[in-house]
Amino acid sequence: MAGYSEEQPFPEEHEIALPSDQAPRMTRPAESFGAGWRGIVGPFVRTYKGYDPRIAERLAERGMTDEDVAAIVDGLETPVIYDGMPVQDAVNFCGYILSTTIGYTTFELGVPTCGYPLQVATILADTGFEWVERPAIGVGRLGVLGRTS
Repeated sequence: MAGYSEEQPFPEEHEIALPSDQAPRMTRPAESFGAGWRGIVGPFVRTYKGYDPRIAERLAERGMTDEDVAAIVDGLETPVIYDGMPVQDAVNFCGYILSTTIGYTTFELGVPTCGYPLQVATILADTGFEWVERPAIGVGRLGVLGRTS
């Protein structure tokens, strides 16, 4: 859940992790900007952080300390400047990450765990909630990038 509070310059972002959380909790300080991801993290971490998240476990199994692993992966992250990012760039960034995740899970061994169509909206201080893309839900409808659901 995200949005703007009255008289506050920055948006707030909260989440409820079920079944453990009893109430919403803030995911980051309001003046801190960035990307957050939940669920299928492998493709995002590989694309954004620059390494497969399973590498840390494998290196630890071979006796490397957390500090050594951190030193190896340090500097691989894609430098993205969130504060001041135009809204259209933020929408495109989300579409890119989600499309990458969908592609990854489509071709990974097993049943695809996510797919098209995407439903994308923005929440801005001056306009509130607005749909960017809200496809009609149905069999064979086109989603992002002209793919079928």
